[in-house]
Amino acid sequence: MLAALIAAMPGTAVATGAVAVLDRAVDRGELLRAADFTASTDISEAVARGALSADQADGLEARRALRPGSVVRGTDVTEPRLVRRGEP
Repeated sequence: MLAALIAAMPGTAVATGAVAVLDRAVDRGELLRAADFTASTDISEAVARGALSADQADGLEARRALRPGSVVRGTDVTEPRLVRRGEP
């Protein structure tokens, strides 16, 4: 019962399964690879909500700069652009 009360409190970290987090900084426009991720178990359920797995993010392009240790969500990435501005 105490665990249920603690879990219901706002701002309380709740254990989740392993969540994929970035191992390194990723610049805007850089392609993500599955090897850029590691599994972390100390992420709260609220932070983990909507996180992509390493396999889901593999090959996608970062829309913004991403920090190491952060989860990647669908809003953080996009399909890669085949031709960039200024390229022939």
